[in-house]
This record gives sequence, structure tokens and C-alpha cells, in this order.
Amino acid sequence: QKDVTELARVFTGWSIDPRTAAFMFRPRMHDIADKSVLGEHFPAGGGIEEGERMIHILAHSPATAHHIALQLCQRLVSDNPPKALVDRVARKFLATDGDLRQTVKAVIDSREFWDPKDYRAKVKPPFDFVISAVRAVNATVNNPMPIARALQQIGEPLYGAQPPTGYSDRGDVWINTGALMNRMNFAVALANNQLPGVRASIADPKATALELGGPEFQRQ
Repeated sequence: QKDVTELARVFTGWSIDPRTAAFMFRPRMHDIADKSVLGEHFPAGGGIEEGERMIHILAHSPATAHHIALQLCQRLVSDNPPKALVDRVARKFLATDGDLRQTVKAVIDSREFWDPKDYRAKVKPPFDFVISAVRAVNATVNNPMPIARALQQIGEPLYGAQPPTGYSDRGDVWINTGALMNRMNFAVALANNQLPGVRASIADPKATALELGGPEFQRQ
């Protein structure tokens, strides 16, 4: 908890220009007393450079590398990726100074990524499901609100995540009886042009709804 409090002090004064919405540092709002975060000492009298230094420390932390590696492996491989894969990807992140392109390539080049047992093993989160369904029927969206409401009903309201880590990328979080029913209801409404401002030319609405709501379409 002390690290959290001290970290907040490091970033005091970091703000936004209300006229341009651009970043602005406000020196008078910055806590100039000495601070200590994660064993790193920040002498009294510092300014914006304290926050910049803190970002550098966090970006080069092994804990950050592991967190990013786990997120990528869960997104691209499986909900429970092998520890050996996560460790390799974390090392690549650190070795390339945080180069995300090289880090993602390490995942894609891994044997685990191509393991047949993980092929289409992940379930689409609600956002991926809704957007892929709209694209699948080549719908014209003149009013995005029905799409946003559908996301809320299925369980992933836009910008509504409560934890600072955002929504989970694990499939088991999104799959339950109510969620599956809401997905099917959305598929039926989309296929039958029942969403105001969302139109698609579909020859067989029933078949399309069954396909969009079926198990295969739920998989990534």
C-alpha cells in the first residue's frame, strides 16, 4: 500500500490542458518532498522527471514483462498458457527493450501457438463476438447505440470495466447460461434487422441467426 501511495505522489502535477486535452505538467501541484517507490529513492525537489523515471522503472521491471507476456499468451494461445512459454515471451520483451512487435512474434513463432489442442480453443469475448457478427453479415451501421446496448447485455459494456486491469481475456469468464442466451438473442435480432439503425441484406435470416449463435462462431 505504501508503494501505491508513494507512486501517486510521484505523479502529482501530471494533468491535462482543458483547452486542448493535451498532457500538461502543473509544477505547483507536484509534491516536491522526497519519495521511495519499489526501493527507488526520489530526492526532494524533483519535478516532471520523477514521473518519467518511474515509467522507465516500471517498463523495465521483470514483473511488467511477465504481466504483458501472460496477457499476450492468454490472448493468442490459450486461457492457461504454459509457464515456459510465458517466461520465454517475457525474456524477449526485456531483451528487446519492450519491442511489442518482437514480443508478439515470439508468441507466434512458438510451438505452443501452433499446438493443435489449442486451435480455436478460446471463446470470443462479447466485444469480439458482436463486432465479428456485424462484419459477418456486412451490416451498415447508422446508429451504434443498439450495438453498445447489446454489449452491455452480453456482459462487456464499453468502458465499463471496474478493475484497472480492464476486462478479462479468459473465455470461461464470459460463458454461462445467461450470456449464451443473450448472444443468441443478439444473433436473432441482427439477422432479422431488428436493431434500429443496423441493416444487413440477408437471404435466410433463420440460418444466419443459427450460424451466428452457434458454438463455432463463438470461438476465436
